[in-house]
Amino acid sequence: MNRRLLEILGAQQRAGFTDFTGARATVTVPVSAAFIDRAAAEFFSRSPLVRELTFRPKADNELVVSFTLRRPAFLPRLNVTLRIDQQPAFPASRVLGLHVLRAGALLAMAGRTAGLLDVLPPWISISSERVLVDLQRLLEQYGVAQFLDYIEYLTVGTSDGCFIVSVGGPVR
Repeated sequence: MNRRLLEILGAQQRAGFTDFTGARATVTVPVSAAFIDRAAAEFFSRSPLVRELTFRPKADNELVVSFTLRRPAFLPRLNVTLRIDQQPAFPASRVLGLHVLRAGALLAMAGRTAGLLDVLPPWISISSERVLVDLQRLLEQYGVAQFLDYIEYLTVGTSDGCFIVSVGGPVR
């Protein structure tokens, strides 16, 4: 992008987008599973426990998360089926919630013996049959949490092969 245009937009952002008063923005973006897999591979590339992690979005807000642990090496690839059941409610809650539909006994054993829960990023928490993703903490980790202040709503859904992210809010 043109450097001068970026400077102008940066000045507008610092001024609160005064030249765009009253504007609203809404965007729906399909995000491929391949993109999410690449991002996860980057994040977990140095993980002492997770060797491989992939996401398979399915219809009706379901997804299968598959992963292979580095140790114990004899464990097969593990799969967890989740359903998105809680959307963030801006500004009060910036958490995406998922319900564990299927995890299997092998996963429970692997989690205990391999310390799987100890390597999760700080923005993911797991308790019983719930997985919570704290979007505030996730974006803070990458230095872009300030953009959440511009969001009135954000939804994450799935269809076969992709995630559907919808975001909207005022330009201010």
